[in-house]
Amino acid sequence: MPPHEKPHHPHGPLAALLFAAVFVLGMTAAKDPATRLSVKVGAQILSERALPRVEPFSYGAAGAPWTTHSWLADVVLAKLDSLGGQTVVAAWMSAVVAAAFALLLPLSYGNPLLAATLLFLGACA
Repeated sequence: MPPHEKPHHPHGPLAALLFAAVFVLGMTAAKDPATRLSVKVGAQILSERALPRVEPFSYGAAGAPWTTHSWLADVVLAKLDSLGGQTVVAAWMSAVVAAAFALLLPLSYGNPLLAATLLFLGACA
């Protein structure tokens, strides 16, 4: 190894542990009502084959102009919901968030254990 390179710390096992911890944390916290709204919007997009132009779900703002900025995620969540229900949707969302946190670990400098701990605490926030 050339003298100017820093030694490589193996992040694989620590990243896997961080992924598992954040995944479990996400599965226990994936009861957000906004997720159900995303599933409903995605199902509407799939059934009508068009993006909604007006607010379809609100009592107070029904018919008001509306734009969904997360239409692709809504469609993916609706498809996952049709495949396995809320559990599959929660598992997908938890896996995506856990992967993001685990991928941040190799980017951190210094002590990998400290970085993993701080990333986990960030996921808990």
